Amino acid sequence: MRNIFIGIAVIIFSLIVFAVAAYYWYNFLHLRSLQEGSISLGSEWDVRYCAISSNCEQKSHKISIPAFFTPGLLRTLNDFRGFVIAKGNFFVPEYVKTDHVLLHLGKIGDADRTYINDKLVGSSGGFLPLEFSVWNKTRYYVFSSAILRAGADNSIKIEIACYGFNRLIGNAFIKQITPEEYNRLQLLETMKNFLPLFCNIGIGFVFVIIFTMLSYHKSERMKYIIFLAQLVPGIFVILEPVMPYPLYPDTAMRIKIFGIAWSLLVLFHLLFLHRLYQCKRIKIEIGLYGITIALITAILLVKNPMHIQKYGKYVIIILTLLALYNVSIHAEQLLKKNDIAKLFIPIGLILAITASHDGFVYLSVFTMKIYSIWQYEFSSPIFHYTSSAIFIGAGLIVVYQYIGMTREVENMNALLEQKVEERTRELTASLENLSKAIEIGVFNIETKKPKYYSAQLEPKIKEAIVFINRNYKENISREGLASMLNIHHDYFSKAFKYYTGKSLHEYIYALRVKEAIKLLLETDATILDIAMQVGFESVKTFNRAFKKCTGKNPKNYRE
Repeated sequence: MRNIFIGIAVIIFSLIVFAVAAYYWYNFLHLRSLQEGSISLGSEWDVRYCAISSNCEQKSHKISIPAFFTPGLLRTLNDFRGFVIAKGNFFVPEYVKTDHVLLHLGKIGDADRTYINDKLVGSSGGFLPLEFSVWNKTRYYVFSSAILRAGADNSIKIEIACYGFNRLIGNAFIKQITPEEYNRLQLLETMKNFLPLFCNIGIGFVFVIIFTMLSYHKSERMKYIIFLAQLVPGIFVILEPVMPYPLYPDTAMRIKIFGIAWSLLVLFHLLFLHRLYQCKRIKIEIGLYGITIALITAILLVKNPMHIQKYGKYVIIILTLLALYNVSIHAEQLLKKNDIAKLFIPIGLILAITASHDGFVYLSVFTMKIYSIWQYEFSSPIFHYTSSAIFIGAGLIVVYQYIGMTREVENMNALLEQKVEERTRELTASLENLSKAIEIGVFNIETKKPKYYSAQLEPKIKEAIVFINRNYKENISREGLASMLNIHHDYFSKAFKYYTGKSLHEYIYALRVKEAIKLLLETDATILDIAMQVGFESVKTFNRAFKKCTGKNPKNYRE
């Protein structure tokens, strides 16, 4: 059994690594497919630096993407706050024929407003004074091709709000696109950004319930409490790269809260590992508390953006180095042939590697330099994709630990099975005798009719059932059926439930699900098409009704 769980851990580790690799490979292929047939906007841009009062310097500077704007703001305005105006020109050939054009920009640090030929084509985030935006999100804007001048030069202008540490990375180009393709692109981007967040929140909520219940046992209580303590700062850490709304008053507060959350997450995770492996390292834990308090104090006291840049680098380096201590704990326990370490070390490696990866990403923001290894650029965080691995590891460990308890229970069950079998044989004989009595009519007593029963009611309900069986794919309402039968709708609902044992909606959903099962097994139609074909208005309603009727969702049922 232990080897089975170790095998499961290795498989999960491999799947997570594969998923991350597949994600980046998909992004590479997706971007390359988008660029096919596109018109590049170039990598050389003219930039002017502006103060909040909209006073811009007259001189323009040449930049190459990827670019960091903060150094220019400091040199020109002696300030971390302001905005930049980036301009470029591109030639559009005559062959642009579609009605809609996609503008692809790189990932921009804060809010932006983008113009093509002096016409606004898109914006993201709250512009000054909020300067808020999802900094890790690639900007996609779609606009009418009528804005472009075919066969001539066109201009592009991007106004980018800046507070502190801003950048623009990625390729900029335009491409012909249909509304359907754009909607599909937006859906994929939304799923890419929010699916990890919702998965972590959903799984975390389940573990809050499970570990709160497990905390009832005093001997294991502290371990589970510290595990749950990780979830609070963890939400802020995984929320940062995809945060869609301005939760904070300004960017400085945003940086501080993220730094504090990351510090607490690292502390609680290391404390959890100590208790997981039953390591008594009091001096090391005192040191971890001291480091965390020092980091949080420095983060809270710093006010000047120059100091934010200076201390931000130290905070990131220290927290990234603590990931190595994370690995050392697992390695030490693995050398001691700890079975739990064999389960958790794949998860620990994933968390350590991705935390270190994101350390380089955030470090690049403060040092204004994108780091790379073997042509791989640390430009986007990935921890929010792999953070759910800790839930998988914790789940494996909980199951593994309770296997021991299960073995003890099995011994008790062995003693009880004999008596249960004897009692089962007695009950089986009794049920057989009861079934025979029912068959010969001993208990054939007519049930009492409800007070609203009438002789004319049964034919009307039968008429309704026939109508529903023929038209269940259509929108059938209780009021419409009652009106057709010339009875009150409340009276009809009670009578229908009495004769069929189901409410009107349950009866209709059962018919639709039955037809959907047939289509799932006999056709290759998508789940969305099947849901619409059998009469459901949305996939969400279809999934809920299908699972209620079959106990599985449509995808799993088909598989």
